Amino acid sequence: MKALLFLWVLACFGLAQEPVAPPVAPPVVQEPEVEPSPGQPAGPEIPNPSGATVEVRVLPEAPITTPPAAVSFPTYAYITGTRVRLRGGPSDGHAILRDLRKGSAVRLLGQEGAWFKAQVPGGVDAFVSLGEGGKSYLSSSEPGVAVVAVTNLQVRGDASKNFPPLGKLQPGDRVQVLDTKNGFARITSPEAMGAYVYSGYVEMAADQAKAAADFDSEISRQTEEQNRLKAQAAARALAAETERASRERIQTVFSRYQTEAGKPLAQRDLTGLAEVIASAKAEAAANSPEASRLEVLSTSVQDWTRARSELERASARVAEVRREAEEAQTQYRRELEQILIRKQNAQPSAEKPGPYITTGWVRRSVVPGFPEAPNVTAPFALYQARDTRKFILESDRYNLADFVDKLVGVVAAAPPEDRPGQAFRVLKIEKIEIIDQR
Repeated sequence: MKALLFLWVLACFGLAQEPVAPPVAPPVVQEPEVEPSPGQPAGPEIPNPSGATVEVRVLPEAPITTPPAAVSFPTYAYITGTRVRLRGGPSDGHAILRDLRKGSAVRLLGQEGAWFKAQVPGGVDAFVSLGEGGKSYLSSSEPGVAVVAVTNLQVRGDASKNFPPLGKLQPGDRVQVLDTKNGFARITSPEAMGAYVYSGYVEMAADQAKAAADFDSEISRQTEEQNRLKAQAAARALAAETERASRERIQTVFSRYQTEAGKPLAQRDLTGLAEVIASAKAEAAANSPEASRLEVLSTSVQDWTRARSELERASARVAEVRREAEEAQTQYRRELEQILIRKQNAQPSAEKPGPYITTGWVRRSVVPGFPEAPNVTAPFALYQARDTRKFILESDRYNLADFVDKLVGVVAAAPPEDRPGQAFRVLKIEKIEIIDQR
């Protein structure tokens, strides 16, 4: 009875038990990204602001089991777990490289304890440091092929130093850089680097040929997917470059418009400007701000073209009117001269022609030997017609320069005087009148 009572008390109040501490993985010491080669001094110490030892706690990947029986490698197998982790080393303390789906075909390359060294279709990504202390570890950090520039460059399974390295690269090794992250370059892991899967989630393929075909098929599928993504990226890059180039060309059109607008209308290259605007409009996206601005520019050029056409027509008409006026003036003078000549010829030479002794055009005239010093200022002469000289003129009353190129009539004058050595008589003017001064 007392024993039953004791059991009842234990059931009601519980039995105090000491919790069992979970298993702890050994601490992972951070290593420098570049190990010194034999005979070289060690690199700079990795800074640790806290001063504490970095320790990583991990849970076991799977219960510890007896290592599988020896297998002949290489061989093909299938993943049996739902989400099996592929790690950078044969323990739970290594970085997770990727997750494997159930039914995935893998190629086993070797065995370390309860872990298989595995190769998966498409390989795995790994990380290497870009550099420290101003020194670059790779020839380039841009996507593409890069060359290792240092000795013993650590290859890691994550963009951090919290896990043991997968392996090392040497100077001259070539890697495919995919992108960068947190000071690390993501690369395609070399096949020689470790990738491990726990043996408890792997089943050897009974049909090796089929498993190999599945493995290769997955490689092909991933390759096609990568090619598709690359093609999409290339198409996006091409579209972006095309858009950038188009915007530059459109901006060039705007600059050219401003240059032409600063010129006089008659000097603007309207035809060339209209052509480049039309080409830019064809490139600009519909309903875009650039398309709207180009439409405004096109309308302005059309207005300039119409205005210049009207200006050219008006200028041509002005020139034509001016030419007609000059021709009319010339014809008037010619007809007036003819009238005066006919009138002069109709009068007796000894008589006074109407109210004038004589008429004609006053001009400068070089007369050989007059005056006695040659090449002095030419005297004034009275011309009957354009090229018919009649008298040499002198006057004490008038400044004959006021009558040059005017049709005049001599009202009073001394009798014409013959002078020795002169082919024309000298007429000394006492009174003169302008008949026509045009």
